[in-house]
Amino acid sequence: MTDGATPARPSRPPGRDGGPAARRRRLGLLGAVAVAGTGLVLALATPAQAARGGPRALGARGPVAAGARGQPGSAAPGRAVAAPPGVLRVPVTGVIDPFLAGAVRHAVQRAGREGDGLVVLELDTPGGLDSSMREIVQAILDAPVPVVGYVTPRGAQAASAGTFIIAATSWAAMAPDTEIGAAHPVGISGQVLAEKVTNDAAAYVKGLAQNHRQSGPAVAAWYEDAVRHSVSLTATEAAAQGVVDDVYVNEAALLDALDGKTLKFGAGRSATVHTLGAPVRTAGLGPAMLLLHRLVDPNIAFLLFLLGVAGIVYEVVHPGIGVGGVGGALALIVALLEFQALPVELGGLVLIALGIALFVLDLKLAGHAFLSVFGVISLVLGGLLLYEPGSSARVHPVVLVLVVACVAALFLVVARKVLAARRERPVTGVDALLGVPGTVVAELAPEGRVRAAGIEWRARAAPGGTLPAGTQVVVTGLDGLTLEVERAPAPELGSPFPAAPTAPATPATRGRRRRPR
Repeated sequence: MTDGATPARPSRPPGRDGGPAARRRRLGLLGAVAVAGTGLVLALATPAQAARGGPRALGARGPVAAGARGQPGSAAPGRAVAAPPGVLRVPVTGVIDPFLAGAVRHAVQRAGREGDGLVVLELDTPGGLDSSMREIVQAILDAPVPVVGYVTPRGAQAASAGTFIIAATSWAAMAPDTEIGAAHPVGISGQVLAEKVTNDAAAYVKGLAQNHRQSGPAVAAWYEDAVRHSVSLTATEAAAQGVVDDVYVNEAALLDALDGKTLKFGAGRSATVHTLGAPVRTAGLGPAMLLLHRLVDPNIAFLLFLLGVAGIVYEVVHPGIGVGGVGGALALIVALLEFQALPVELGGLVLIALGIALFVLDLKLAGHAFLSVFGVISLVLGGLLLYEPGSSARVHPVVLVLVVACVAALFLVVARKVLAARRERPVTGVDALLGVPGTVVAELAPEGRVRAAGIEWRARAAPGGTLPAGTQVVVTGLDGLTLEVERAPAPELGSPFPAAPTAPATPATRGRRRRPR
């Protein structure tokens, strides 16, 4: 090897010189391996891409960054897109009462806590209490998410208090064949009071329609007319006049139409809702509250209160824990819970309780029938005055007549039995011995022994003297275990039975029988 020279490469052995044919075979093999590897990579990548759903998830309006639920942004390559926030459905059916108002308030608060993007109130109500309606409206105005009102199903209505609730929502819709309106306040008496309450309700609903329904002056004026003049509209008419936003055949159509809309809610806030593919949950009354809500009926509440008072009074008159006391307490508690949802007058409750008390006093003071008469009058007046005059809640006249008639008949029958029992001669105790005939067994001088009521007694002749054995006597008193007797009067001629004693007991003897021996 010399400086600066490259060493010579050894020559290939014979037979392994890598001729043209061998090189072609090697190139073909490498090409086949490359094609197979590329196909395998594509086959594995395609299902993964399909599972990720591409760069856009169903129901999203654009790419959504992972970890930012419901917020638009750029999705990182290869990361899943979050589903849209859920929708909370809240049925508002039946009379608007404190039970329903509490359920709506809790449901709206729950939507904010659990990250739901929308609350849908499904209304079918004839109205209800003003205080409960205002509680629901306040919950809508303070809601952390948009609240939509939807009158459904077909044939439903949003009357009276339901009209106020629709006016407060961020978006209003109705199903076909539904109606809205007739919101004039009821349950008031006196012309001045009626005018003040009507003006207040009209101003309230007008303000709700102007500030939260995104509507013009004409729509706000209609809501005011619904209060002042009880006007109503069908679903088609309400949509044509802008009273509601549109008519949808079902909830799915409503949610499809809402997707991507920006709704105002709360104090000047707004949000774009995404409802395509959003999970829908239902929140409403629990089983116990639902039962009470469905039992809110003026007639049922009247009957329960009547039974409750009667059971409690019965338990007071006959002490002890019995069926009357337990059942009466339960009925009274349920009735008082129902009265929270009804316009009850305290005077009516007092009159009903007084009527039951008068019937019971008639039983205790047997013979004072006028108490039962006043009891009937008190029950009738209590049923008529139980609810506020002019309100839709009242005891049906047929129910009132039947109940009062049954109660009066029951007490009168019981009273007759009690009177008859009190007039009968006692068959047990000390009083049962007074007037009982007996026979002297051992001479009374003045004490001896007498057989009376099948038992031999120690006896004393009254007022002293001697009675020989075999003399027929009558018991006139009892001193401890000693009978006080006197000679029985002789039977009248022609009478097979001895005459009844004329004076079986005197005040003096009654006093002596209570003295201990």
